[in-house]
Amino acid sequence: AGLPLYGQDLDETTSPLVAGLGWLVHWERKGDFVGRGALETERQQGITRKRVALQGVGKTIARPHYPIQDETETIGKITSGTLSPTLGLPIAFGYVPPQYARLGQTLTVPVRDRLGVFTVIRPPFVATNPR
Repeated sequence: AGLPLYGQDLDETTSPLVAGLGWLVHWERKGDFVGRGALETERQQGITRKRVALQGVGKTIARPHYPIQDETETIGKITSGTLSPTLGLPIAFGYVPPQYARLGQTLTVPVRDRLGVFTVIRPPFVATNPR
């Protein structure tokens, strides 16, 4: 479904805006809610990192805490990753600066003695078929 897992892709330091879940915030609600001021500030000033869905080429699996690179510069880290049995390709979530989160952006992840090539995609990883 392309949803983040708490404790893996999300924690208490991750805002809904950074995680790509800003659509869940009820901005139009009258009155205050816990964290509203901080979220409004973040929305106005912009985020410094963004959660991305990544699809790889080949069989190189990116695991949690592996660095995400733009060429040789480390720009972020993987939070979860596996080999999709449906796609037969590696998939992962991670966080990068917003300028690297464009759909189609190619990023690399060093995995042991290899360099995995990943593309930023829009989740879900597998399209669902409506009935």
